[in-house]
Amino acid sequence: MSFPTQSEGYLVITGLFAVTCSLLLWLTKGTGSKSIWSRTVIATLGNFRLRWPNLSRQKAMVLGLALASITLGIWVRYEFYARIPINPKIADMLPLIHEASHSLVLGEWPYKYYYVPWRLPLTFMPGLWLPYLPTYVLGLDLRHTGLLIIFLIGMIYLYFILQAYLGKPSRTVAFLATPIASLAGLVILMFSTEIVFFSAIGHTFPLWLWLSAFCFSILTDRYILAAIFFGMVLGSRQTSVVFAPAVCAFLYKTVRRSTQTAFLFVVAFVWLVLCAPFLLSTPKEFLIDPIVHYQESALLDFALGSNSYVSQTIGFSYILQYLFSTKTLLVFRYLSLVAIVFLSWHFTKDKTTLFISMALSGILFSFFTPIPWHYIYFGPLIILSFAMIAAARQADTCGQFQGGG
Repeated sequence: MSFPTQSEGYLVITGLFAVTCSLLLWLTKGTGSKSIWSRTVIATLGNFRLRWPNLSRQKAMVLGLALASITLGIWVRYEFYARIPINPKIADMLPLIHEASHSLVLGEWPYKYYYVPWRLPLTFMPGLWLPYLPTYVLGLDLRHTGLLIIFLIGMIYLYFILQAYLGKPSRTVAFLATPIASLAGLVILMFSTEIVFFSAIGHTFPLWLWLSAFCFSILTDRYILAAIFFGMVLGSRQTSVVFAPAVCAFLYKTVRRSTQTAFLFVVAFVWLVLCAPFLLSTPKEFLIDPIVHYQESALLDFALGSNSYVSQTIGFSYILQYLFSTKTLLVFRYLSLVAIVFLSWHFTKDKTTLFISMALSGILFSFFTPIPWHYIYFGPLIILSFAMIAAARQADTCGQFQGGG
């Protein structure tokens, strides 16, 4: 399938995202902790149980596929590394992280403009680029950090597979949903062509790790650990704040007041430790310049008679700037924030709906950010995979898959 122009293609993709969001919001409507989303996942997984008489056949197949996926996924990325160099003409974020790491090692404040060779500010917070510092210091390819992170996220999916099988379920259980849901998330991570290619040129993997670790901590009821990782999430990208309404709604509705207080305290402490030194030293470069840079770049692009920013991104930011003005974009951005707060409070009821609300918040706000590049949506995709795991764990706990016939 092809489109007359690239911009039309991206508009269609944007429309598909909007339809997906609408469907997911509809699915999350329900009463009680067991939402229609959970029941839909349970029914879908039930259709694929293949009438196994016991768990042994499922266990062998799922574990084998999981281990093969991790091994092959890492190998494929190594092959991509060998064929695709780190080149700013392909993607400029890894060269930018290299320069920022170099500045920090020299004792300079890293939040400033760099030339890679074009002028570019350090556009993200420390939680996203500091994890690359060890590979820089060791003189290794920066992409080894991303490779390690992909492996660690794969281990999280594998954990839920092993936990389900080692939990010694009843002999009457013929099918477990959690391993299948976990395997699905693992396969998407390892073999999505977009994610595999992005592994060779991209940079947002630390944020994926913090999001995955946060979801893992919530699913295993480790709320202080979840607070640590959510602090890392907030300290990775300025736009990560859009996840906060869903998290706050979940805490308010599901945990004790003392846990809520401890969670918020730990989140604030982690964020301050990570970000305060840079914020206090160069506040404008830390908070404002990354946002303003892309808005000004788009305006310059439009002034030159080009619409490349519109055609190369997924969202409405540059369309609104191109057709109207930056102020119009700001109005839509604030409206999206209001919608995110309302929807998060209304729909977040349990762990499954928490992850769905977080993912939809990230998608909706990304439509109106100054940087709606395609990789911005990978984080919400990973969160949605954990929503599927949460629904599957609920199905297994409720004993939805009984009997072998």
